[in-house]
Amino acid sequence: MRCYIVGGAVRDFIMGISPEDRDWAVVGSSVEEMLSLGFIPVGRDFPVFLHPETKEEYALARTERKFGKGYKGFTICAEPNVSLEQDLMRRDLTINAIAMDEEGNIFDPFGGVSDIKNKILRHVSSAFSEDPLRVLRLSRFSARYPEFNVHPDTMELSRLMVQNGELNTLVEERVWQELSKGLAAPSPHKMFSFLFLCNAFFEIFKEFKYITKDSDSISLFFSSSSDAVRDLAVPERFAYYFAEFLNIETLCSMCTRMKIPVIFRRLGMIWRRCLESSCTPPTTSSDIVEWFDTLDLWRCPDKFSSVSKIIASRMSTSTSVLDTLKTAFDASRTVKLLPHEIALLSVKEIKDLLKRKRIIAVSSAIY
Repeated sequence: MRCYIVGGAVRDFIMGISPEDRDWAVVGSSVEEMLSLGFIPVGRDFPVFLHPETKEEYALARTERKFGKGYKGFTICAEPNVSLEQDLMRRDLTINAIAMDEEGNIFDPFGGVSDIKNKILRHVSSAFSEDPLRVLRLSRFSARYPEFNVHPDTMELSRLMVQNGELNTLVEERVWQELSKGLAAPSPHKMFSFLFLCNAFFEIFKEFKYITKDSDSISLFFSSSSDAVRDLAVPERFAYYFAEFLNIETLCSMCTRMKIPVIFRRLGMIWRRCLESSCTPPTTSSDIVEWFDTLDLWRCPDKFSSVSKIIASRMSTSTSVLDTLKTAFDASRTVKLLPHEIALLSVKEIKDLLKRKRIIAVSSAIY
């Protein structure tokens, strides 16, 4: 048997990036031999093992044959006679279809090294079209390596996959996994730009088909580079993009459909409320407390920093204004109602009393 480092670790090595982890392809072996050597089986759909000492993943070299729609419609062959080139051929992009043996020799049958040098994202073979998830993987690679360009043939193949309805076969959770990785990449706008160019955006984010804004405005916003997202966490980036056009009801509907984590939904709602209030920070104590009410910050006090970023990204606001709001928020959160104050009050009266005390606390803090 022969073992080769494959995929992202080799790509990153060639690009001068320290790989986060290493995956191995094993040629000329079998499940029985791997088990006899102490490897731990972990693969559910095909033979993957953990090294008994390093815990790195070792997968038997395999081929795949398409028999149905979607990304699960494959039969796998992982026999000892499967060659390294056959294993690399089933991979998505040429930059991910490079192998390196234990002596450091590079095996590059599909021109991945050249494509790295020329900054090209190109599919390995026509088998690319057999897995619709690869359209999304390509989109996040566009965000991860913004200086790379998608090869015209690969773009056309992606368009055909979208046109044939292949993306509709994807499980929503897998869609979100790829998109969230793209949002975390250095240039998420490049991911969205690719999705628009291959006509996938409105297929993935179906809720945008029913809003009043024209598609060109949506495309321009998502595809344009913005310094505003550079310092935002991934949930904040999600809120920045999607709360711009979707109202709270539609935003929540999309999050439910795509099974997007709650933190993304909450930040999206807060961001949307902020935009709907024209994102104009109030100045009087009563207006400030009312504004905090509207943004529902009492239940999510840790989200105030996100609101500050929203304000900074949407309008010319001095640091002193943001500092004042932070002081007001900290002061308002110290307000507590004692049992004897609310003993005989209705729910509405309790809310009114709490609001009055918060206004007094804010006035004392900022004036």
